[in-house]
Amino acid sequence: MSTNIMNTTIKNTLEQRVTPNGKARLQALQGTVELGNLIPPTVSYESRGDLLVVGPFEKARQIAEAIDDLNTVTLLVTDGNTGDTPLQTYYASEVSVFGFMGAFEVRVKQGLVGENLALATIGREVFDLILDVTEKGVHEAAVPPPGYFALGRGLCTEEEVLETLPEMKGIFDKPKYFRLDTDICAHSSRGVDGCTRCIDACPAEALTIVDQKVAINLICVRA
Repeated sequence: MSTNIMNTTIKNTLEQRVTPNGKARLQALQGTVELGNLIPPTVSYESRGDLLVVGPFEKARQIAEAIDDLNTVTLLVTDGNTGDTPLQTYYASEVSVFGFMGAFEVRVKQGLVGENLALATIGREVFDLILDVTEKGVHEAAVPPPGYFALGRGLCTEEEVLETLPEMKGIFDKPKYFRLDTDICAHSSRGVDGCTRCIDACPAEALTIVDQKVAINLICVRA
C-alpha cells in the first residue's frame, strides 16, 4: 500500500471517530508534513572529524583522551585548571557556540577580546563536532543541533559518546523537517507579542522576531 493511500484510509477512518482520542489523532495526522512534499527531502552535513571538548578540565580531559580515530581533539577548559595532558588545551571564561555538524563556530572571550577558537587552534574557521561536558551547557537549545553532544546535561551517555564520535567523519544526510503555521502564531497572524516557544526550542537558532513577526533564517534551517 502506498503512503498516500494509507494516509487517506487512516484519515477517512478517523473522520468517523467521535471520541476525544480519535479527534486528537485526526488533528495530529492533519498537521503532519510528508517528506515527499519537501524540496530537498534531506539536508547534508560534512565532518572532517575536528572535535572540541568543552568543560571542567578533569572531566573533559578524561573523556577526550579516550576518544580515538578523529582528525583533531581540542580541549576548551571552563574552570581555569589546565593540568597535564597531551591534548591542545585552551581556557576561556566566556564561550559562545553557533552552527551545526561540520560548521560549529566557537567564540571565546579573553578580557575585552573576542576570538574564533577554531582558527586559533586548528587553523580552520569551524569545528565539526562539539562534546559539551559542562553541567548547564554552553549551547542551551532544548534540542541540540546535529553534531553537538550535550553529555553534561544528560542528553547522552559517556558510552554512547565513545561509540559514536569515532564514526562522525564523512558526509551525513538527515530528513529536512520544517513547517511554520502562521495561522496559529500570534506574531505572524496578528502582529502582536506572543509566546516564544518555537524560538526557544529551535536547535538551529533559525527563528527570530522581526517587526512583530517570526522570521526564518534559511541558512540556519540546515541544522
